[in-house]
Order: sequence, then structure tokens, then C-alpha cells
Amino acid sequence: MKAKSIIGLFFCLLSVTVTTSSCEDMLTPDMDNYMDANKSLKDSVYSYFGIINSLQGVIEQNIILGDVRSDLMGTTAYTSDSLAKLANFERVSDGDNSLVSRAAYYNVINHCNFYMANADTVSTKNYNFYMRKEFAQVAFIRAWAYMQLVQNYGRVPFIVKPVDKADTGWETNPEDWATPDNLLDLLLAKGNIERAYEFEKQYGFPQYGAISPAGSTGGVSISTQKMLFPGDIVMGELYLMRGASKSDFEKAASYYHEYFTDEHDAFSNRRANSATYEKIEFGDRVNYVVSPQNWMNLFANNYGDKEIVTLIPSAANASFGKVLTRVPQFYGFVPHSEISTGQSVNSSGETETNTVGAISISPNVRARQIAPSASYEALSKAQAYCLQSKETDEPDEVLPDVGDARFAGVAPYVVTEDSRDRFIQKYGLGRNFNGFLGEATNFNFRYALVVYRMHQIMLHYAEAINRAGYPNLAFAILRDGFCSEVIPSVRVDTIVDSVNYVKTATLVLDSIEDGANFIRPYELIAALGYQGPDTTIAAVPYLNLYDLNVNFLNYGIHEHGGGVSSDDNFAYNYATTVGQRIIDEAIRTGGNVEQARRYAARMMDDESTSTPSYTIVSLTLPEQMDEEELLAHQNAVETLIADELALETSFEGTRFYDLTRMARHKNVVQPDYGTRWFAWLVARRALGLAPYEDATNVGDATLYGRLISMDNWYLQNPVY
Repeated sequence: MKAKSIIGLFFCLLSVTVTTSSCEDMLTPDMDNYMDANKSLKDSVYSYFGIINSLQGVIEQNIILGDVRSDLMGTTAYTSDSLAKLANFERVSDGDNSLVSRAAYYNVINHCNFYMANADTVSTKNYNFYMRKEFAQVAFIRAWAYMQLVQNYGRVPFIVKPVDKADTGWETNPEDWATPDNLLDLLLAKGNIERAYEFEKQYGFPQYGAISPAGSTGGVSISTQKMLFPGDIVMGELYLMRGASKSDFEKAASYYHEYFTDEHDAFSNRRANSATYEKIEFGDRVNYVVSPQNWMNLFANNYGDKEIVTLIPSAANASFGKVLTRVPQFYGFVPHSEISTGQSVNSSGETETNTVGAISISPNVRARQIAPSASYEALSKAQAYCLQSKETDEPDEVLPDVGDARFAGVAPYVVTEDSRDRFIQKYGLGRNFNGFLGEATNFNFRYALVVYRMHQIMLHYAEAINRAGYPNLAFAILRDGFCSEVIPSVRVDTIVDSVNYVKTATLVLDSIEDGANFIRPYELIAALGYQGPDTTIAAVPYLNLYDLNVNFLNYGIHEHGGGVSSDDNFAYNYATTVGQRIIDEAIRTGGNVEQARRYAARMMDDESTSTPSYTIVSLTLPEQMDEEELLAHQNAVETLIADELALETSFEGTRFYDLTRMARHKNVVQPDYGTRWFAWLVARRALGLAPYEDATNVGDATLYGRLISMDNWYLQNPVY
């Protein structure tokens, strides 16, 4: 279908709303909207875009719920009571708060249920199973909606049959109850996600051209390909969320790996998209000027960028559809919607009337309800920056006191009539930035809310392979990347002793300057495999990123704001960073600190030479660490991934979901360990302490006490 024709259809559907009641999750009002769109599905595109429309009704809520209940969120003098209650984990009743509507999620689900109950996946047009692509997408959208429900509410009704009448009783007596622990099982058994995955792999994705949120000549174009929920990502997220065993993490990593394999060109050299510091000297005076714009370009109005995987668009004016402005409003940006008309002559000489909409935003401190927390600012400031020399393009010096350069882009200073404060600008990027003052001005409204982006998924992949048993490789994704430029190579040398007639097979790791030379032989061989004189060991499939046609990820994600990774950067390497975090975790939990110090010292010994070589008796994989030491590494690396998620994906609506997922993973092996970690992290958000500074200080004792009960993590379900 051509882009022009889909625009009218799409925004026609955007203008259709379904009113819901907070006590009637299954959307009993106005059932004609469901039946008309779903009964016959003669042209399934109408129903499919009705589902995209329903996602607009949930995305703002989901983003705010993911941000406000986290360690990154700080309140202001203008924070509303309803938002403050959410931030303090008070279990407000569903429907009492405009941000707490379980019905919004079930609106999406019921649209999907109608579609899947009526879709005819065996019908063909021109020998093409034309509905299978859409069927797959609908299954994954429904799965995504259920993921958000269980992450927000803990336990919810699971229903895959369409609801077409009131008072079904399913709200209190559903087909099943879904939780983060069993949702994957329910979707596998009843949600058609395996069938959907097969359809997607065989037939690909639906293609419907592009839309213009600002009208036919508004200058903003968004491809409908960016509104897709790729099956590999959704499946990976489901297995990662459950995280009940090593097998779950391996399967999550496998799905992410499959997606990266298909999309590897999205990870061509993106080092240019980094926030940086520049050293400016004025005589004896030295200044470090921050430049976050290149990294913040990832959040500009370039909706076709390969960094963006999935987004939900906003219209520019209510006459074009649903306008999504609540998120920037919470961060202090007041929206103004405009519409104008004009005339032009088309190629046939006919006069056409063109209607164009636009949204502008302006900062207002009295509208600013969410600010960066003191702990988030302290986390950013605690990062050492490795400066790169302009003359040699090599690492120059490590700056321990300037912090991560991304923070200046996420929350620059904004000067208003009343104040100079930090405003979170990921949903309203300033066109101008003063690197000396750290101030942004002239803000642009962003016509899309992002659900998934590549670096977010890459960090989830690191999380999965860490828990699968590969903490060195997970940390390499943070620090170095994963390509031939930074990963050591492996070879087997055979040395012949002609006197004693003895052959010795020696495994040799050739280090790389400024590379990931800390990776243990066990993990390196698992990722690369090797071929010896007597034995060939295949790479673990979900780790084998090295063989892609182009460099997969030739920089570390931490380099987005931490400067270049180098051999001289001892502030951020495996032995120093992970070793210290193992000790910090032992102190925080009251664990065996002396044992933690031994683990850390052992890592320093492992990195004592830049070109290690190992003689092995049998040509098999070198041994992994024992389970207790490996777990200490995994827990430490996971907290560093959590730090990186904060630095890279702050205020993108995912923080609460990331932290609770990790906490549940920690609890699988060590009951309550993750629960107390989550409570400690969130309760310390107002202290302004660097990570693990004064580690036994829990901060807000009342909030900490509330959060050590997992029931209080979740929103209150409606009571009927």
C-alpha cells in the first residue's frame, strides 16, 4: 500500500477512541468499535492499525510508570500528589490516578484478541498468505502488553479470548493468572507466539509505507516499519524477564543474537555518537568543555535512524489524531499545538489545500515535576573520563572528576525567568548547547515515543550472557565492544622437543593494544572457538558475534560518555572495576569481605601480563571459575550493567522494569538478595552518594522498609 493512502487511514484510526472505565478492564463500552474492525477482517490493515492506535493509549503511562518508581527520579517543589504517591510506592487504587489504568493495557490486548480470533491465516491472495505477517505482529504486541502488565501489577488476569460483552467475570475468575514468573509459559501454551515467530521468519514484516504526524506536508515522516515489535526482541525479553535458570538466559541471548545477526549493519562504527569532553587551555587555566550533542542526536527527530527499533508516533494536532505530550510535560516542557492551511498547485494543475500541524515546547520550572535524582547525578559524576588526544587520536589522560559526559545531554541546565535548573530533555531536545555553561536552549518536540532501541537491547544481551556464565564478555560489551579490533585472538601452537620427542600444545592469546585482554580463556574460546592439532571446539552460537560480515560493535557502550577505553584507563577495566564492585557488594550485604578481596586480587594477578599464554594438557575448554566465585563476578557485573543502563537509557521509561527484573534474578540463587538490593538502590536516591559510598546507609528508612516487601513494588489491582 502506498504511503499516501496509509496516512489517511492511519490518522483516521488515530482519531477513533474507546472510552474505558477503571472498573471494567475488558472494555465493555462501545463494542461496535471492536466488532466493525474485527468481525470479518476482509482488509486486515484496518484492524492492525486499530491495534497501533490502542498502543498510543498506553505508551505515555508505561514510560512514566517506568521512570517515576526508580532510583533516577527526583521530585521538585511542583511534583503533584498523585506523582509523589507513585514515586513513594504507595499502592494507589487503579483509576484514582490518571497514570494508573490497567484498562489501557487491556484495551490493547482485547484488540489483539479480536484480531487473532478472527484472522484467517490460511487464506491467500495471489498465492500469498497475506495475513500471516500481521498475525505475527499482533501476537508479539499482545505479548509486549502482557509483559508491561505483569511488570507493573505483579499478577493480572490472562485472557486470550475476545471480550464482547460486559460482566463476563473474567476480571476475578480469568482463564489464568499471569505473573512475571509464568507469563512466558502462558504465552507459549495459549498465546501463539511460537507460531507467530515461525510466520515472521518465513514471511517477514508487514510494510505500509510512511506516515506524517504533522499532516501531508508537515515535513515529519515516520516509517511504519518503525512501529513493529520484532519477534526476536520480544522473545528475548520474555526469557530474560523470567530468568528462572541458566537456560532462560541462554535462550534470551540466542534471540537477541539472532536479531543482531540480521541487523548487524546498525552497529557499524557509531563512536561518533558519543558525548565528549574537550580540554581547553587559557594560559595556566584549564577547562574541560562538555559536548553531548553527538550522543543526543540519537534522540533527535531522525526517526529512520537504525538505533531506533520500535516507536509509537504522536500526531501534531488533535485534528490529525492522538497527541502525546504528557511525558515532556512531566519534565517541565509546556506544549503548544498549532495548525495552518495553505494552497499549492499539483502536477495536474489543480489547486490543493494543505493542512499542517506543529507542536512547539517551552521550558517552565513550575511545570517540572520530575528532575534527576541526587543519586543519578552522583553516579554520573563518579565516572572517570578517558580523554582522547586531538593530535594523536590516542588516549591522553584519565579525568577522575568531570564525570560521564552523557549527563550534560540528559539533564542540561535550562535558564527560565524564575531559575536555572536541570531539565530532562530526552523528549524535547535543545537545538543549541553551551558546553562551557552546560546549558541547552531552543527545544524541539519529539513526535515519537521509543519502545526499543539498539543499545538498550545490547545491554539486555549483556545482562543475559552474564547470567549465562560469561561475565568477562558481558563487561567487554560495556568497555570495549566485540569485534576484531578489540578482542584478542586465539591460536594453538605446537612446540616439538626433538631431544625428548615430546610435542606440547600451547594455547596462546594474542593481546590487542587497548583491547579486551582481560577476557578469560574459557570465555574467549566460547565466543571464538578454536581449532587445535587434535581438537576443534565450536563457538557457543549465541556468543559468536565475531564472524559477522562487518564489525559488530567496535566500541564499548560506556564509551558513549566515558571517553575511550584503553590499556591506561585503570579507572574502568575488569580487574579494577569488577573487583572493587565485588568488595562493595560484600560490604553492603555484610558478606565475606576477605573472600571478596581474594577474588579481586586474583583478577589483578590474571591481568599482570598483557600477552598471557597457557599450556594445557588436553585440548578442551579451560576450566571456568567455581560456582561461588562465578556468582560473585555475575552479581558485580550485573550491578555495573545496571549502572550503564542508567547512564545510557535514563528517563526512557525502562528503569523500574530493568531493576525489578535484575532483582528477581538475584533472588533465584540467593533469596531476598535482589529484593534488598532494589530497596537499597531506590531508597538512597536522595542522598547524592556515589555508587556504594557509605554502602550500609539505606537512605530513606521508611521507603526501604516498604520495598523489602515485593508486594509493594507493584500497583494495586482493581478490586471488584
